[in-house]
Amino acid sequence: MTQYEYLLERVHLPADGKQLAARLNELGSQGWRLVMSTTVNASLLWFIRELGDGPPIEPPIEPPEEVTEPPVVIDAPYASGPSGEASATVGETVNCTMGNWEGEPSRYAYLWKRRLAGGQVIPLNNETGPEYDTATQDGGNSVFCAIEASNDYGQAYSESNDVAVSASEVVEPQRKKK
Repeated sequence: MTQYEYLLERVHLPADGKQLAARLNELGSQGWRLVMSTTVNASLLWFIRELGDGPPIEPPIEPPEEVTEPPVVIDAPYASGPSGEASATVGETVNCTMGNWEGEPSRYAYLWKRRLAGGQVIPLNNETGPEYDTATQDGGNSVFCAIEASNDYGQAYSESNDVAVSASEVVEPQRKKK
């Protein structure tokens, strides 16, 4: 009897078509065949590969139930400076994780915001990716990212922790003694 191996891949849609095609070609070159996709937005893909003679191997897990509700945040996004801590200096890049979500979000939108020392929040409308290069205006304030995750049934919103941004250190020139 022919023995088979199974592989389950999770793809967040809409996926980059070129990346998805490259992954499918890579798996195809290794002998994998796509046999089934599950869920409304086809985000779980089952592959099978023939191993030769032997007893059949059953898929290790059952496909999850259909998603019929909006996403729910499980772990909030996390923002950090270059050291991985929640601090940065003006001019440094701050990163934000996506967080963990239930409900198989198929789309994510980032928006960075600045929290002034007095608590006022200002959206940084042109900063919509997972990284943000801190600016002079951020010195003495903090920045954080907001993420909206959505699927065919709705959306959910979550904010990261604040990253304190200190002003750049100014080095005074040494004066020569007379």
